[in-house]
Amino acid sequence: MSSYWTDSKNTNYSIPNDYLEFSQLNTDTLLDKNFLSTIEPTSYGFDFLETYRFLSIEKVTSTTGYEHEQTLAGTTFYFAIDGPRMIGFHYLEENVSPVILFADFETLNTMVLATSFTKFIAKMSQHLFTPEEAMLNWSHDKITFHLKYYNQEDFLTSLNALEDLPDKTFWTQQMARRFIEGTVEEQLAIANAVLEQVLYFKRKLPADWLNDWLSILALPHTKQLLTEITNEWRN
Repeated sequence: MSSYWTDSKNTNYSIPNDYLEFSQLNTDTLLDKNFLSTIEPTSYGFDFLETYRFLSIEKVTSTTGYEHEQTLAGTTFYFAIDGPRMIGFHYLEENVSPVILFADFETLNTMVLATSFTKFIAKMSQHLFTPEEAMLNWSHDKITFHLKYYNQEDFLTSLNALEDLPDKTFWTQQMARRFIEGTVEEQLAIANAVLEQVLYFKRKLPADWLNDWLSILALPHTKQLLTEITNEWRN
């Protein structure tokens, strides 16, 4: 029995079975592949595009806020949205299988990426971008993805690049996650980064910001740094 998109004025656009199966296993979670080579330039780069998260099935939408820019015939249900850049199922007609479409409503560029969701996933790969100061302008999903998959060298470089990240709660979440899974060298570097946050950004940090770190940093090799951090926090 077919399932149909709920975000539709009529209910004759069936959800592809391969996407249904994928969504049952992956519910609005970060992807493990983020990169797709393209034959045309995109606003991501000369010959590629990026995506880090697919929407959960109930959030897939045909409403974009850019309807006045839409010139393609047919209907598109978008499952990945990055500002004006979107990826979705494009139906020329109600009962015809959709293709996977990339639409950039900022550049008004559109292109077909694959003839099915399965083929689209097969074309994707994991590509890690070099840690640099531009990381401060990355989306939270892009930062999370890279901090999860960076090797030790790139992670340690990213610590410096993200020092001035304005969202300190997000910074803490990411560093705490890497600390728990990281090497001793990474843990020491993160502890030093926490100390620097207190030294340079104490007034911008939430009143309860240190609480989580009190237990996270209570390891033999980071206890001394935790003492320094606590003293600086109380001064």
